[in-house]
Amino acid sequence: MAKWSFLKDQFPTLPPDAKYGEALDVLVTEARTLPIAELASNYNDLEDELTERKQEVKELEMRIEAATRVMTEQMEAAGLESAVIAGYRWTPTPEPYPTVKDRVAFRGWCDEHMPNNLALPSSTVRSVVKAALEDGNPLPPGIKVFLKGKFSRTKQT
Repeated sequence: MAKWSFLKDQFPTLPPDAKYGEALDVLVTEARTLPIAELASNYNDLEDELTERKQEVKELEMRIEAATRVMTEQMEAAGLESAVIAGYRWTPTPEPYPTVKDRVAFRGWCDEHMPNNLALPSSTVRSVVKAALEDGNPLPPGIKVFLKGKFSRTKQT
């Protein structure tokens, strides 16, 4: 018996997410025509394919990061603040990238300034740091900021 099986009669089954809608219903209807052994085999194949595609996405993201770094270097060397290339306007837009270097110091700051937060997701840390930078306020203790290269890419018509 599975760990949470005892809850089966106590809570309803999670309804399908509305965004999947009819597309999911079609796939469910199709899957119901298959024997369980084929469903299990298909599941295994899909998990393998998903793992492969996630690796492909990681590799693509790394290639984009490499292109971003080199384009930034080349635009800086040429003294360009933006350029129209290959049908797009490219504008470097560095993004502050905070990291927590001293957890104890940062936790103390959080306890004082955000006492109701039991956890602080990285998105909240980014927001806090960006707000401090925009307002010219000091960074919370324990935080170190790096600039991550990014581009604003706008299609030119």
